[in-house]
Amino acid sequence: MKANMTPLSPKTKQALSALGVSLVGALLTWGNQYLHLLPGAWGVLGSLVLTGVAHFVPALGTEQATVEKIIEREAK
Repeated sequence: MKANMTPLSPKTKQALSALGVSLVGALLTWGNQYLHLLPGAWGVLGSLVLTGVAHFVPALGTEQATVEKIIEREAK
C-alpha cells in the first residue's frame, strides 16, 4: 500500500541538502578529533574540499526552483 505523500518543495529540498552537507562535515570533524582518522593538515584539507563541493554542486531542488521561476515569468 502506497502512502499518499505530497512532493517536497524546492526550498525544502535545498534545506535538506544543506543539512546533509552540514551533518557530513560535523561527522568528519568529530571523527578526526576523536578517532584521529586524518593526520595534521589533512583534516583541514578535507573540510576545504567538502566546502568546495557544497559550493559548486547545486543543492537538491535548485534546478526545479529555477524552472518554476522561468515558467512563472513566461506566464506573465
